[in-house]
Amino acid sequence: MAQARKACRTRQRQRALQLAARPQLGRPPVKPTPDDTKAVARLCELLIGGMSMGQACAQADCPSKTAVYARMAADNDFRTTIARAREAQQHAMIDDTIDLADSATPENWQVVRLRIWARQWRAAKLAPKVYGTVAEPANAAEASPLALLLQQMQGKALQPVADGDT
Repeated sequence: MAQARKACRTRQRQRALQLAARPQLGRPPVKPTPDDTKAVARLCELLIGGMSMGQACAQADCPSKTAVYARMAADNDFRTTIARAREAQQHAMIDDTIDLADSATPENWQVVRLRIWARQWRAAKLAPKVYGTVAEPANAAEASPLALLLQQMQGKALQPVADGDT
């Protein structure tokens, strides 16, 4: 009796998988447009949660990626909204790097290191004011007031020429 029930459940599961794998007939579901404020709010929420733009736009309740990028190109306010969400996304991803580092083991530390590096690189590209590296001019260290003071103390700095010494 138990074997018969188990076989029946197995057949039911197989039938459900076959039905799920069959292509859906009829009209595909319509995605919301970037004009829908609820859809844009949901998109921003997913971005802030750490999803990429592609992953977030794949959700049924978010606009398509093409529509989002087209709207960003045309509308400055919309571009600013998405930029703020992506900046918050980078903060969330950088916060996650601490958890990644804490979960590293001697067996997977290189994989974790690569994941952390990828998140840092992405954050530097998408939020350069916060996470980008600041490139200093080659002679910036030589011209800094502290460097000039140290050179003067060591006698290496050029001394100004007095008017009466000529």
